[in-house]
Amino acid sequence: MTLFFDTKVQFLDNETISTIVVFHKNELIFAVAGYGENRGGSVTIFDDTVRELNFSLWKTLLNFQQGEPLRDITFPNHPVSQATSLCFHPQKQILISGWENGEIFAWIQGKREFLPIQGSGYHKSPVMLIDFSEQGSRLVTADSVRHIIKIYYFIIESLIHLLF
Repeated sequence: MTLFFDTKVQFLDNETISTIVVFHKNELIFAVAGYGENRGGSVTIFDDTVRELNFSLWKTLLNFQQGEPLRDITFPNHPVSQATSLCFHPQKQILISGWENGEIFAWIQGKREFLPIQGSGYHKSPVMLIDFSEQGSRLVTADSVRHIIKIYYFIIESLIHLLF
């Protein structure tokens, strides 16, 4: 038997419309790109865990924490641009977000801010493709108009180098 629960995510702005959702393959987190008139484009990472609380020996109640934004993260937003692609690292808690204006940002577990990826300035149009290699050592990005493809090499979690 399969049991499904429908949980509403709690955006930081009530008028945000979700545009992209991506789940991490191994971790209990997911990311949602959204757009709202007040905040513009944004990316939010949510908790997807279910915590079990025992109130007595005979009764167990599940406390669902799904859909709550992760704490201690400053989520990126842009007043006129929106995120066009999202991708999690296959093994680590790293999220890459591509934006309509060509910018690319990375969130790495333990960091408060989303960091810009150096060398991504060649994308002048929406970043439509972001994907990691199977082991996560390489990242490829491509935009929609100039068809520029960039490949990055992950040396350590906080250091990303542009290959070409």
